[in-house]
Amino acid sequence: MNTLEFQNKLNPSTILNVNCSSNKNEVEPLHEVKFNEKYQIFLRERGPGNRIVWRCLLRHGYKVKKSQIIWRAYRGAQDIRCAQKRSWIARVDGIYLESNFKTKGLQHHWIVNKK
Repeated sequence: MNTLEFQNKLNPSTILNVNCSSNKNEVEPLHEVKFNEKYQIFLRERGPGNRIVWRCLLRHGYKVKKSQIIWRAYRGAQDIRCAQKRSWIARVDGIYLESNFKTKGLQHHWIVNKK
C-alpha cells in the first residue's frame, strides 16, 4: 500500500481544498483539510503496462482564489512498489514535496485567480 498525503500548513483560519483523480478514472471527492491536519489517499500500484498517475487540484484563500494543479501528485513505477509516500505540504509561499520522508523542497507556487 502506498500513500498520497496533503498537509495544510497555511494559516490557522485557512482551509485547503483538495480534489484528486487518476488516469484510471478513480476520483476522490472534494476534501477540506483544516490547518495542521492531513488528508491521505491510500493506493496500490498496478504493475507493468498499467502505470497509475494521480493529479490533484489544491485551492485555498478567500473565495478559493489561490490554486495549483499538481499533474503528477503520485506516479506509479513500471514495477509494483510498496510503502511509497508522497507528502504535499501547502504553505503560504507555495507547495512543498516530501518523497519517502526526504525533503524535495518547493515544487509549485500558488496561482492567483484574478476573478
